[in-house]
Amino acid sequence: INAARILWQGQPATLNFATDVTARRQTEERLRLHAQLLDSVTESVVASDLDGRILYWGPGAEKLYGYSAAEVAGRPYRNFAGSIEPPDEEAFRKEILANGSWQGEHVQRNRDGRTFWTSTLIALVRDERGQPTGYIGIDRDVSERKRTEQALKESEERYRTILNASPDDITIADLEGRILMVSPSGVKLFAYKKAEDLAGRNVLDFIAPEDRERAREKIARLFRSGGPVSDEFRGLRADGSSFSIEVNAELIRNPDGQPAQMILIIRDATARKQVEEKLRTSAERFQDIAANIPGVVFQLQTGRTGTLDVSYMSSGGEALFERPLGDLTHAALLFDHMHLGDRALFEHSLAAAARKPERWSLEFRIVLPKGNVKWLRASANPRRLPNGALLWNGVLLDINELKRAEE
Repeated sequence: INAARILWQGQPATLNFATDVTARRQTEERLRLHAQLLDSVTESVVASDLDGRILYWGPGAEKLYGYSAAEVAGRPYRNFAGSIEPPDEEAFRKEILANGSWQGEHVQRNRDGRTFWTSTLIALVRDERGQPTGYIGIDRDVSERKRTEQALKESEERYRTILNASPDDITIADLEGRILMVSPSGVKLFAYKKAEDLAGRNVLDFIAPEDRERAREKIARLFRSGGPVSDEFRGLRADGSSFSIEVNAELIRNPDGQPAQMILIIRDATARKQVEEKLRTSAERFQDIAANIPGVVFQLQTGRTGTLDVSYMSSGGEALFERPLGDLTHAALLFDHMHLGDRALFEHSLAAAARKPERWSLEFRIVLPKGNVKWLRASANPRRLPNGALLWNGVLLDINELKRAEE
């Protein structure tokens, strides 16, 4: 300032010099600030002239590509960075000159040969007259996002494959029960033409009216317990006809653990219900036959200890053994009641029949709970099971009166 005062007093023209110095310093300060800003940017920043020769190679570029600024200065940009499969260079430059910039994603390679994805912006630089003077390129490594997107894509493809291959309906609904997605099996199960016919509708619309209240209770239980629930209902097809369905429902949760959606696995239970009905009818028929034939129908199976365990006995066994029917199916029932004088014969006879399964018959004595002795005749057909065990289906006859007559 003092120098300026002196210059002002004697040599006014030198004030222009002081002003120029100040302006230059201000410009230098702005340039220094710009340089600091560029150096602090984590993305790769590269500047080049119109021929692609590198003028600026920032710290981010050094880290991303593995080359120092000194190594690349003045050399072609394409020698150190750029897409592995570069576009037509002439056409690419014309596009940037016409539009002022280019933005996209492509695969690049660093000094060590590692490939990675970048999100790239290339902008045209102009001088004060608006004439193009070069380019500035900004690259950001997006490899992790690309890997995540690829993993998500593969996961979705696997998910779609599972949906398409599953014989059961897989339906996803929001927490209000509105259908967001339904698998092809679900469209077929409910006899609709396309998935769009079900989308947006409530899952309860496909439950018969008489079962809807129970279905609501199941959904409420799902939200209370947080765990899966299952039940059987009458489902409704597109034409209004009903059929048996088995439904398993579970919550889909957000990363924070909060419920986000419901997933329902729905299976046509018609065939199973028909089989169950046939089995029930068959069992009832068998019970009727067993209750009306002379003697007691039984089923024995080889136990862990090698003895025969009673797995079934018809209702006539209650009078035969003078014990409640509920006590008749337990391990080694016959051995519990076997007369000591006949036990060795009984075991020998069983062992002989087991070695070569064929029709088996034996007469032996049992001791009843009150001490009375009764003669029985057992007849059975032993059958070898796949696991190697023997299954004996046969009949026990009370021959006590016959034995007395013989005596």
